[in-house]
Amino acid sequence: MERFWKKVTFEPNSGCWLWTASLSKAGYGQFVLEGIPLKAHRFSYEMLVGEIPRGSIILHKCDNPACVNPAHLRPGSYKDNVQDSIAKGRSSCKRGHKFTEENTHVDKSGVRRCLTCMRERSNRHREENREKHRGYWRKYVKKKREQRIADDFTRGIRREKVEA
Repeated sequence: MERFWKKVTFEPNSGCWLWTASLSKAGYGQFVLEGIPLKAHRFSYEMLVGEIPRGSIILHKCDNPACVNPAHLRPGSYKDNVQDSIAKGRSSCKRGHKFTEENTHVDKSGVRRCLTCMRERSNRHREENREKHRGYWRKYVKKKREQRIADDFTRGIRREKVEA
């Protein structure tokens, strides 16, 4: 427990207890305890408040993912989390696409992803790599053709060219 508190700074203006060690891409505190990776806010809640109800996630009342102050944390569902973010004005991704039920994917760590952005990224990647993949395909077809000709030759089969 002492190791945990060495990584926390108390912010007097907001009342947040800020995690100062490793942060995830989404800004949540994270650390390893006895070989087990843990989220700092969940650990804080469980140590100072109690067990997190099954199927619940921990929501931040303060909107600061690095905060581990149990007074700023509460259990809730993914639906509660989305409704909370919409109520606080976070209803679109950083590129401006609306987070609707049809346009939102929640990954296993609870981070919302914009499906429009994911599709655009996938299309960009596909376009950037199209020629590279065509090259692989051409080499594969050429190799198969050469292999078939070699197999036919060893069997004594002659194929006539088909005129178009």
